[in-house]
Amino acid sequence: MERGEPLPPPRPRQPPSGRCAAKDRAAYEAKLEGLAATVGHLAPDLLGVQEVGAPEALADLVERLDGEWHTALSKHADRRGIRVGFLSRRPLTVTEDRTAFPEHLPRVQVEDDGTTIRRMGRGALAVRWSPAAGQSVDVVVCHLKSKLLTFPGNRHSTDDEELRARYAAYALYRRAAEAVTLRAMADRLLQGDGAAHEVIVMGGPQRRVRGRHHADPVRAARLPDRHRGLQGHRPRGPETAVEPRSAHP
Repeated sequence: MERGEPLPPPRPRQPPSGRCAAKDRAAYEAKLEGLAATVGHLAPDLLGVQEVGAPEALADLVERLDGEWHTALSKHADRRGIRVGFLSRRPLTVTEDRTAFPEHLPRVQVEDDGTTIRRMGRGALAVRWSPAAGQSVDVVVCHLKSKLLTFPGNRHSTDDEELRARYAAYALYRRAAEAVTLRAMADRLLQGDGAAHEVIVMGGPQRRVRGRHHADPVRAARLPDRHRGLQGHRPRGPETAVEPRSAHP
């Protein structure tokens, strides 16, 4: 899923390079204010974020939020420089920042010329999070390959339907391999006992995916009781707040 736009670096006065909706400092500030207002309205305890460009942009967002927030960002951005991460009211401990496909999964073809990959396009970030004293939850945030097809020459459209079909298959292979990688991460965290180990998986291709314990494309969780977050409770909308849809085709 590649809907949305990366937050631009805050430092330059001129429009940042690359695809970005904020064309100047004023647009950047307005974008941050809108994001901060949405996060404030949702009041999540934990927020999974996608499409984060410069780490400074996330820090600028945190400065506009009420109260104390903790952040964690993947070190594995894609070729556009965007990555996933977390905002949390409570401290986070990073336990894994993964791109590699599982050991027994073969390389995946992604181009007509035979190019193959063995890693996800963006890192999947796992953290250990304590929603309350004496409790521990493992949470993973990811951003899987989108449905957006990229054809030879970095084109996103074609009149060649046979080419389109092949590249749709390559994208599907890649998404499937990335989903298997997330399944492996969740299995490791569950340690074979979903009753004893609480796990949340956030993000993905914007579709609900159920695992042994809990896997859901939840971006934010407000936690009303001891098992808060395990029901995937949140109002509709954080993905729109974190990733406005206007920048990427």
